[in-house]
Amino acid sequence: MKNNDLPWSDPEGAGLEVVYRRALYRVDAEEPFVLRVGCHSAALQGLYQTFDCRSAAFLTAANPGGVKVSDTLNIRAEEQLARELSELSLPVTSGIGLDADEASDWPGERSFLVLGITRDMAVRLGTQHGQLAIVWCPETAIPELLMLDQPPGKKQPPTKQ
Repeated sequence: MKNNDLPWSDPEGAGLEVVYRRALYRVDAEEPFVLRVGCHSAALQGLYQTFDCRSAAFLTAANPGGVKVSDTLNIRAEEQLARELSELSLPVTSGIGLDADEASDWPGERSFLVLGITRDMAVRLGTQHGQLAIVWCPETAIPELLMLDQPPGKKQPPTKQ
């Protein structure tokens, strides 16, 4: 598969993990802010203090397996994830994951910042919803990209050739 055939923006042929690392993870808090993998977030640290927690995860259910699906399927998946998150009784703020490449036609993915979630629970939810990665935010408020193992039979997108 040629680089320009990929369903996401990968202008340098770097692979999906690099695209995820460069992405912008916008949090629609009272004062919106953007999370960047590897960059400390004072706004996130402020939310930790406000909600008396020490971790968070940026989660989506959109486009499982890195493959574009219809808006209808994405909305259903988002609603299911929202129901599961409400059962956890944790503070949740909506957001959107955006490709850092402005020329990309990959749609923004509606997401949730879940405060106080454990790493294990975040990984479980991401995997359960067919995601290839999640953004984990430890106590340091420096977001980390966690690539997820997929169960057998889950379609993986192509990698750099």
